[in-house]
Amino acid sequence: MGKRLSDIVPDVDVLLSLAPEELAGVIIEALSDRKKEMVGNFVSELYVGISHHYPIERQTEVHAAIFEAWA
Repeated sequence: MGKRLSDIVPDVDVLLSLAPEELAGVIIEALSDRKKEMVGNFVSELYVGISHHYPIERQTEVHAAIFEAWA
């Protein structure tokens, strides 16, 4: 697996402060070495298992920011 979004931007406040076009660049970097991955899979890996990469209470905000940047 390639880089996770949280590997590139570990601080959720920094992630949420990025403009959509800035976040899009980070998403592209994270996906650059993956083949045909859907954004849903990309987003869901942030909250899978017992180790969440971003705070679970911020999940809705993180998802909204990612989907806006993806658009």
